[in-house]
Amino acid sequence: MKKIFKSLLRYQRNLAGRRLTEKALRESEERFRRIAENAPDLIYRYRFGPAPGFEYVNPAVTMMTGYTPEEYYADPNLWLTLAHPDDRAQLDSLQNSPATDIIDLTLRWMHKDGTIIWTEQRILPIRDETGQVTAIEGVARNINERKKTEQALQESEKALRKSEERFRTLVERLTDGVYRSTPEGKFIEVNPAMIKMLGYAGKDELMAIDIKKDLYFDVQEREVVVDALQKAGGDEIDVFRLRRKDGHEVWVEDHGQLIYDDAGRVVYHEGILRDISLRKRAEEALRESEARYRSVISALAEGVILFDADGNIIASNASAERILGLSAEEMRGRTSSDPRWRAMREDNTPFPGESHPAMVSLRTGQPYDNVIMGVYKPTGELTWISINSQPLIRPHEQKPYAVVASFYDITERKWAEEALRESEERYRLLAENSLDLIELLDLDGNVLYASPSHYYVIGYTPNELAHQNLFRVVHHDDVPRALAAINSLLAASTRKTIELRLLKKNGDWIEMEALLSGIFGPGNAVHRILLSARDITAWKQAEERIKASLQEKEVLLKEIHHRVKNNLQIISSLLNLQSGYIQDKDASEMFKESRDRIRAMSLIHEKLYQSKDLARIDFAEYMRHLTRHLFRSYGVNSRAVGLKINVDKVLLDIDTAIPCGLIVNELVSNSLKYAFPPGVEGEICISLHPENDGRLVLMVSDNGAGLPPDFDLHKTDSLGLQLVNTLTDQLEGTIALDRSGGTAFKIMLQPHNGFVMPGASDGIENSDLSF
Repeated sequence: MKKIFKSLLRYQRNLAGRRLTEKALRESEERFRRIAENAPDLIYRYRFGPAPGFEYVNPAVTMMTGYTPEEYYADPNLWLTLAHPDDRAQLDSLQNSPATDIIDLTLRWMHKDGTIIWTEQRILPIRDETGQVTAIEGVARNINERKKTEQALQESEKALRKSEERFRTLVERLTDGVYRSTPEGKFIEVNPAMIKMLGYAGKDELMAIDIKKDLYFDVQEREVVVDALQKAGGDEIDVFRLRRKDGHEVWVEDHGQLIYDDAGRVVYHEGILRDISLRKRAEEALRESEARYRSVISALAEGVILFDADGNIIASNASAERILGLSAEEMRGRTSSDPRWRAMREDNTPFPGESHPAMVSLRTGQPYDNVIMGVYKPTGELTWISINSQPLIRPHEQKPYAVVASFYDITERKWAEEALRESEERYRLLAENSLDLIELLDLDGNVLYASPSHYYVIGYTPNELAHQNLFRVVHHDDVPRALAAINSLLAASTRKTIELRLLKKNGDWIEMEALLSGIFGPGNAVHRILLSARDITAWKQAEERIKASLQEKEVLLKEIHHRVKNNLQIISSLLNLQSGYIQDKDASEMFKESRDRIRAMSLIHEKLYQSKDLARIDFAEYMRHLTRHLFRSYGVNSRAVGLKINVDKVLLDIDTAIPCGLIVNELVSNSLKYAFPPGVEGEICISLHPENDGRLVLMVSDNGAGLPPDFDLHKTDSLGLQLVNTLTDQLEGTIALDRSGGTAFKIMLQPHNGFVMPGASDGIENSDLSF
C-alpha cells in the first residue's frame, strides 16, 4: 500500500510537472504565434509528403504576394506556380538539398496583380531520422525597394561610366591640349592633341619628360606661370610659349587651375592648352601690316586727312602738308568751314564749307568721289585738288565716327586741259587743211564731221556728207569688210586698216586705204570712230602691173625648171642607152649610179615646176618619190627590205634640196646594194627633223650587215661616200657614223634660210613604205 501511495504521489507530481510544462509550451507557442502573426516578413512551414502543402503561413503573405493564407493552404502548388520561371528550379531542389542547416535564396514571386516581387529567403530544411527532408521552414523578406535601389545604383554607375567615356572621348577628340601634371613637373595625363601640339611621338614619350627643363625655354618661365595661377586663386588664363620636341616654339593659351588637398597643398595642375601660334603670327602680321599701312599712307603721293565726327582735322600725312602748304600742327583742329582755305569751285565761285565732301559724308554716311575744289596756300598760290571722302562706320552703327578725305593735286591737269583745248584747235586746223579724207563717225557709221578735202577727192562738200551714213558711198562688195573692221575695232580697241572703194559724185569709183581708230569715252570704251582715208587708185593700178609681171616671171621660171628636168632626163636616157653597150659590170654599175644621181636632181626640178612655191619643195614628198625610184631601180624585194620614212614638214630651196637629195640617194643606194645579202631581211630608215636650236638632223640608217671595223668615213675610196662628204661640207654640215645595230649616218645641217619649217608636221611621219 505504501508503495502504491508512493507511486500515486510520484505520478501526481509528474502530472503536475507536465501540466506546468504544457502550460509554458502553450504560452511560448502563443508568444511565437503573436510574433509570427504580426511579423512584417513572411513566415511559413511547408511539408513535402505524403500530403504536401503549407502547414503555416503568416498574414504577411497577403501583403507580400496578394494571396491570403487560406489560398495557400488550399493550393499546395501555389508557391511553385507563383515562383518566377527562372527561379523554380531552386524550389524544386530544396527537398534534395545537401545537409546544411540554413539555405539563403533570392527568389522572385509573381504578385497577384502581376508584378514581380523580389524576396530574400532564409530556409531551414526539416529532416527525419533518415536525413530525408520532410519539410522546410522559412522566412521571406520583400527586397523590392533594395533591388530598385541596387538597379538605380547600377544604372547610375552605368550612366556614370558612359558619361566618363563620353568625357574621355571628348577630351581625346579635342583639338586643344588637355593635361594634368604634378607640382614637380611630371605629366599625369595628356590627350592626343597635347601630344601632337608638342610634337612628341606618343603619350609615354611625353609623360617621361621634365616639364620645367624640356617644355620651357627658361626654367623661370614655369615659375612665373605657377605664381600667376596662385595669385589668381588657382584659376587663370595665361599666354606663354613652350618648346616643341623639335626645338621650335609654340605659343599657347593656358586655361589652367591648381588643385589643392584638404591641407591646402597643391596636388596637381590641370588645364587646357590652345595653340595660338597662328593667332600670334596673325597679330604680328597685323602689327607689321599697320606699320606698313602707316608707311604707305605716309609715302602716298595723295594727301590724306582724317576728320573726327565734329568735322575737325585730327591727322594728316606728309603729302597733305605738301599739297596744302601747311604743317600737320597747322591743320590740326581746322574745319572745312575755316575761311583761311578760301575754297572755290571750278567756275571761281566760293565753295561753302558745309558742301565739303567730308562734311557731306559725315551727314549722309555716303562716300563721294572726284569733287573738284580750288584752295589757296598760305603763299597765295592757287592749288586745284580732286577730293574723295570715305565715312568710317562701326558695325551695327549708322552714324560715321570719322571721315577719311583723300585728294591729289590736279593743278597740272587743269593746265593740261587748257593746253588740250589749244591742241584741239591746232589739230582742227590740220584736219581742215589735210589732203586725206578725215571723218568722225558714230558707232553706226553716220558722219559727224568730214574734212574739206572730201570735195577735192570725191566731189562732196562736208555739208553734203554731214549726218549721212558712210556706207552710202561705199561699194556694196566692200560693206561687209568695212563692218567687220568696225566690229573688230569696237571689240579689241585696236586700229584697223582696210581697203575699200568710194563712189565719187561724178559716178566713178576710186580705191581708198582707210585707217579706223577708236576715240574712247566714259568707261574706256570706244564711242566715236576716226576715219582717215587716202586715194590709192594709182598705187593699185601699179600693183596690178607688178602682179602681171610677176606672173609672167613665174611662168618663165616654171618653164626653166621643166626644161632642166627634161634635159636631165635626156642625159639619163643617153646614159641608159650607152650602158646597154657596156659589157663591163663595174662600168655598167657606174652608169646606173650616175643615172640615179641625175634622177635625184631631175626629180627636184620636177617638183619645183609642179609646186605653187617655185623656190622650195616639200622634202617629205620628194623623199617618197626618190626612194620609190631607188627601190624599183635596184629591184629590191619589198617583202625582204622595208622602208620607214619619218620626215617633218620641211620646205627646202633648190640649193639645199639637191645636195640633200643626192646624199639620201647615195646612202640608200649603198644600203640596197651592200646591207642585205640575198635571203636577208631588214629595214631602211630615213628621218629629217628640226632641232630646238634651228639645226636640221638628216639620218639614214639600216639594220643590215654593217661596215667593216676598219672603215674610215673620211678616208674612203667609195665615190658615193666621197660625194656624201663633199655635199655635207657644201651644206656647212657635219656627218657622224653610228655602227651599233647596223649602219646609221647622221648629218647635222646648220640653221639656214634655205629651209623653212611651216609648223604642222604633215609630211610622211612614222610611215612604213614598201615597193
